[in-house]
Amino acid sequence: MHINNLTKEIIRIATNKESPLEKWLDLEDENVAELYLFHFAYGWLFIQDNKIVEMKDESIQYYLSEVYVVLLQISPLEAGLFFELFSDRFKNLARELAEFRKTQTLLGTFPNYFYSRICKYPLLNNEIGNFQFQHEDWNEIELSGMFAHQINYLQDNLKQFINN
Repeated sequence: MHINNLTKEIIRIATNKESPLEKWLDLEDENVAELYLFHFAYGWLFIQDNKIVEMKDESIQYYLSEVYVVLLQISPLEAGLFFELFSDRFKNLARELAEFRKTQTLLGTFPNYFYSRICKYPLLNNEIGNFQFQHEDWNEIELSGMFAHQINYLQDNLKQFINN
């Protein structure tokens, strides 16, 4: 599969307003940009895990430049900050999904981190630190479910594209 087609499809899936969190939450532009950043990090992780394209510098550069342009349409990000944010989100997501595959549980800090990044601290390149999840509408189990629905949405759509 060619990186151009795959990138276009990931962008289409990532920016679809029908994703679970976009349907459930009222998000401002910065929050949407952070959610899309998560989607793009997951998309690249999916490409890597499934060895869909050869991991060449050109492929990585093409993918990052295309998703950066999409994010620029939502929120003005300097290129350097975008690459730092993408790298941070990618590493955290990769670590969390590896842990999930071992334990088969999503309870813990990552769903809280995921929610906090998208809803409370979007597009910031800083450590959130240890925090206690607090929200008047959801408990930790519901938040973990939201995270699982978002991952399933991305994974199902990507698998469907790959299999067609």
